[in-house]
Amino acid sequence: MKKLCLTLVVLLVLTDLIACSCSQSFGNNFLNQAKDFDAIVIGEFHRNAETSVGYFLIEKVLKGSISSDTILIHEGGTDCTEVFLESNPKLILGLYQETSQENSKVFSVPSCVTSVLYAIDDVVTSRTEFYSLHVRSPRIGIFSKEMKLKKFERKMNRL
Repeated sequence: MKKLCLTLVVLLVLTDLIACSCSQSFGNNFLNQAKDFDAIVIGEFHRNAETSVGYFLIEKVLKGSISSDTILIHEGGTDCTEVFLESNPKLILGLYQETSQENSKVFSVPSCVTSVLYAIDDVVTSRTEFYSLHVRSPRIGIFSKEMKLKKFERKMNRL
């Protein structure tokens, strides 16, 4: 019985050490985090079939100074960054620039806060099927899960 208890304790400690551990905070909605993101962009995620490297085709930059229409996305899992699927519908991403990379076009998307939104027609929604899994209830604002795209863009312009 002692060995079983010790094994369980060790597994719990190791899981916390090697896995992404997020704290659920009240302010992890997209608009609250927007000031901390290095960039916010709208576009589509794609993956190079030969290299499996993920890249993002930018349609519009809402925050930050990204001059290229394509950026590389560092994907993780255990390092608390999102892992992406080919995107349809368009995505709105809150990005952190990777400072350890030589290439200034490499960004990551944090998974402990709402950092991925869908842009469907003229509506922005936090109801994403595969993203923000570490966030209990992903939201755009404190109470909103959907918002008109024009209203969302106006809020981004105030940053």
